[in-house]
Amino acid sequence: MAVFETIKDLAAKRGKNVKEVATELGFAESLVYQWKTSSPKTDTLQKFADYFGVSVDYLLGRQEIKTITEKDLDTAIDHAVFFEGKELNEADKAMYKDLLRTILKNRE
Repeated sequence: MAVFETIKDLAAKRGKNVKEVATELGFAESLVYQWKTSSPKTDTLQKFADYFGVSVDYLLGRQEIKTITEKDLDTAIDHAVFFEGKELNEADKAMYKDLLRTILKNRE
């Protein structure tokens, strides 16, 4: 998939179009459309990657986004510890899982 199409798809998942995303990032509205026929600059592409929370490689079609499963989330929180090595109690683990679920849902 071309860079333009990838950015268009990612923008749509956020309920936006490519013009809105470009404007939010401080670029001309037409910038992304130019990428249908030309290559973007690396530093510009990095700003778009950071905005969407993906890698530049993903925007270039070189890598897929790994889907985080409920099991991945549980495993990460279950192995987490507080500063100074203190273990999280079950209430804290549940709170952090809910927080991460919300963050991940908002990225979609």
